[in-house]
Amino acid sequence: MKLLILSIFILSFINLNSKDKFSIYFSPSLNFNSHYTDFTNLEGISNYNYSKYDGASNLNPAFSFGFNNKFENNLFGIFSEYSLELSYSNNSVVLNRKELLGNFIKENEYYPIYSEVPLDASLSFLSVNNFIWLDTKLPVDLGFNLNLAYSIGNDFTQVENALGKNEFTFENGLREREQYSGEIPNYNKFNVNVGANVKYDIELTEKYTISPILSYNIALLPLVSDLDWSFSSISLGVRLNYNLIDAPIVAPIPPKDPILPKLKEPEAPKEIELFFYLSAEHKGKEIKDNDTVDFKFNSVRTQEKYSILPIIYFEQNSDELLHSAGNELFELAHNSLIENIINNLKSNPNSKVLINTGKFIAKDKNIVEKRINKIKSFISKENIDLSRVRINYNEVEKLEFRYDELKAEEDKLIFTFDNSNDNLLEFTYFENNSLYLADNYTFNFKVNYSLNDDVISSVSYHYKNKLFQEREFEYTLNKGLDINTLNDELLATSSVTSIRTNTLNDRLLVNINYILKEEKVISNKIEDENKSRYILGYFNFDDTKFNALDNKIIAVIKSALQSNKKVVIIPMTDNIGDIEYNKILAKKRAEEALKLINSSNSNLSVRYDTNSFFDNDHPYGRTLNRSVIVEIFE
Repeated sequence: MKLLILSIFILSFINLNSKDKFSIYFSPSLNFNSHYTDFTNLEGISNYNYSKYDGASNLNPAFSFGFNNKFENNLFGIFSEYSLELSYSNNSVVLNRKELLGNFIKENEYYPIYSEVPLDASLSFLSVNNFIWLDTKLPVDLGFNLNLAYSIGNDFTQVENALGKNEFTFENGLREREQYSGEIPNYNKFNVNVGANVKYDIELTEKYTISPILSYNIALLPLVSDLDWSFSSISLGVRLNYNLIDAPIVAPIPPKDPILPKLKEPEAPKEIELFFYLSAEHKGKEIKDNDTVDFKFNSVRTQEKYSILPIIYFEQNSDELLHSAGNELFELAHNSLIENIINNLKSNPNSKVLINTGKFIAKDKNIVEKRINKIKSFISKENIDLSRVRINYNEVEKLEFRYDELKAEEDKLIFTFDNSNDNLLEFTYFENNSLYLADNYTFNFKVNYSLNDDVISSVSYHYKNKLFQEREFEYTLNKGLDINTLNDELLATSSVTSIRTNTLNDRLLVNINYILKEEKVISNKIEDENKSRYILGYFNFDDTKFNALDNKIIAVIKSALQSNKKVVIIPMTDNIGDIEYNKILAKKRAEEALKLINSSNSNLSVRYDTNSFFDNDHPYGRTLNRSVIVEIFE
């Protein structure tokens, strides 16, 4: 093989001294690398040998610089060209295998536990590539190549990850183990590739040519000497060739003819002067370029606000706030609660706050302290004295729960202000501000011109064109136009269609001054429905007595009944436990709400809704569902 490479080099350099066409080139390409594997582990890396790594493919760039020699006469009557290049290629790949570790048993059910072991190999090569092209008499050139590759990068990283449910961890208590990194053992620094190629030459100029190339290469040696690990690649690239040829002989420039005196040409007759301009009026007043026009607009802000329990939830075994799991409401609730807690302390300098932890055992106290310190850091950033913050630790000997969901709900901090039972905090669930024009605004436009040609004019508002065939027209901005996305300019343009006068045009640019005419706030109105929704109060798990009550809503309910409005009480539960039992629990909660309202008004009714308003897969959602919802119809 080395003899073959040496022979090609000798043939190439012999022909460099001939009068053949010689060029240099640069070639970027994209390689589709396919790795074929039949092994379980690198030497001395892992204790598991149950499964083998799967093959993998990847797309990586490559770059080449080389020389191309077109033989004046076909070499041996077969070969038309020879190329010699130095290239860099990236062949990095991530191999993966999956291990069955056993079964995870919990109560009366079990499920299989797997782990995955990705092997991230960073591979790169410098190669000396030899191409020899055949004379096929076809529009494209066919060729073969022999490449000698030297590895300049063979690092790897590997870690075993646990798959499946979050309860499963390895013997180290984590969901990762067996982490390795370094150079791949027994890696072959040298490799030899052979391949086939297709090339198509496109001549741009006498000096420059581009050549798209499609290649297929396969490695003759394994990547690791004691493992069955090989690869091949399909490459699509393009060569930019610079031809080193002699400059063509340029004929001498003949002498210039003598310059004769230029006779003065007669002046062309002057054309009749043309004019063309656009004028406009608004409310009987002429508008000039860069004038300002007042636009009155209305603002309607719709919002839903609820009073919620001051509870902050955390991720299990962590001091990170509990993520939303696809529902942004809970992240908004956390941020709103922390902001309300800080505002309460800032607006009441003499008030104090008591932080109650969820239930925990001694070994978890370090995590609980981290959670408390995180909240304290939020408070101290606002220059609030931390002596106003007291902590009540709910440490127990043993944690026992009827349901797993209740265990997750103990990863929390509960806030109480000045030992008050009325600790609900306001939370804005939804808010939207709509702006629209209060009146119609009509502009009268006129095109003035001295032509006999037909004129087509256009008006553009916020760069949206409206075409007109008339020379005089009106353009009206109506009440329904949403001004949230508009600019503060009104642009009107007009131009003629005549070919001989197609450069004539005119434009008016009017500045808009927006003036607020009316602002309206609608709270807790359900969109597209003729009702408003509130939360009356909250219950502890499996309890029928209110744990927290929003007294403002009781006043709202009584006022609505006095105004002969329909009021519906909706008692809620979470989805933990037996469905029939939860129906009975909801009925008792409804009875508790009716006692508080204390009204025999026929417009007051109860509706039992089996659909939850909030997400039961989230601790905060279950807390919100242990409530009584009130809907008031207009």
